Amino acid sequence: MQGDKAIILDMDGVLLKTHHLHALAWKKMFDEFLQEYALLHSLEFTPFDELKDYRKYVDGKPRLEGLKSFLDSRDITIPMGDDSDSESALTIKHLGEKKDKYYQELLNTKGPKVYKDSVDTVRKWTNHHVPLAVVSSSQSCKQVLAMGRIEIYFDTIVDPELASKQELKGKPEPDYFVHGAELLGFKPDKCFVVEDSQAGVKAAKKGGFAKVFGIVHDNDPEKEQELRHAGADEIIHSLSEIHDPEL
Repeated sequence: MQGDKAIILDMDGVLLKTHHLHALAWKKMFDEFLQEYALLHSLEFTPFDELKDYRKYVDGKPRLEGLKSFLDSRDITIPMGDDSDSESALTIKHLGEKKDKYYQELLNTKGPKVYKDSVDTVRKWTNHHVPLAVVSSSQSCKQVLAMGRIEIYFDTIVDPELASKQELKGKPEPDYFVHGAELLGFKPDKCFVVEDSQAGVKAAKKGGFAKVFGIVHDNDPEKEQELRHAGADEIIHSLSEIHDPEL
């Protein structure tokens, strides 16, 4: 590998636009569950907010951890469950599978949208032999990268499948990013990280990376502030804004 710095990129929200699909899938699953739970316990139904709840509790985290994080925010405790759960089981495992089912349906009908400026920049970095890794908490990481036709640009991919084999903790712990750096042959302090989620920014900061960029593609001052609060060193609106003589 050439270059004095490596770059580690999150996938959803950095390279491809899939957050809206994830948010819709989470909302459909959670609202169905919350309505049933409220009925069973004689409670008032309060729907899942696909913007605020999504960003605060599930965005960037492994699916089951994000699910439990949101349920904790509502003081709801249900069993973890296992693969033998029935279709009507109110367990974390079953709800996670239902969310993935809804996401797959949306992904196959609407597909991911590639951020052209991100791909153009990644292609430029590849031409300059900058070591690149993509890190994602999405179970569909490789599928989505293939659908966007961008998997060829990365030297390594750290996703839940690999994380399970290596026993890596999910965001906001730094394990995914640190392992990505190791696979590239770099120490964290020689890597840049680009993230668009609070959990991801916190993870990268905790891992001691050289610089953590929070990326916000759209005009969203509130999200910019959230990423700064999470610890982002700099807010960018395109990967093309990253300029460093060591790249």
